[in-house]
Amino acid sequence: MMDDLFSTARLYFRQFSVGDEQKLFDLNSDEEVVKFTGNASMKDLAEAHDVLVNIILPQYNIGFGRWAVYRKEDDAFLGWCGLKKLEDHTIDLGYRFFRNIGEKVTQRRPQLLHWNMVSTNSTLTKSLHMQW
Repeated sequence: MMDDLFSTARLYFRQFSVGDEQKLFDLNSDEEVVKFTGNASMKDLAEAHDVLVNIILPQYNIGFGRWAVYRKEDDAFLGWCGLKKLEDHTIDLGYRFFRNIGEKVTQRRPQLLHWNMVSTNSTLTKSLHMQW
């Protein structure tokens, strides 16, 4: 297992790596999971590999990225969340979870996500806190 980036009482988060193609494919091949993302469902592992190598992994080199989310009790891959720098230099905050997990997330969204904004030396810092 790779080093965790951070964790909560029930979840841990890590960077994706080559070898995670099957996880990405299983998640992104479900048309209901990607329905409102603007992406079509994945058709094969080659497409998952392409997304991993050309979109997800390069983001880590610039301080951004999608983090794989796992449940601690059974090491189950639940989906991903994280930040992606877009070509227009805006930042996308995204998440994608398997349907059975996503339904729980959206039902509890007000309890799950909240922002802290801190002003330090004229720099506005935003941090996302998740509770599960």
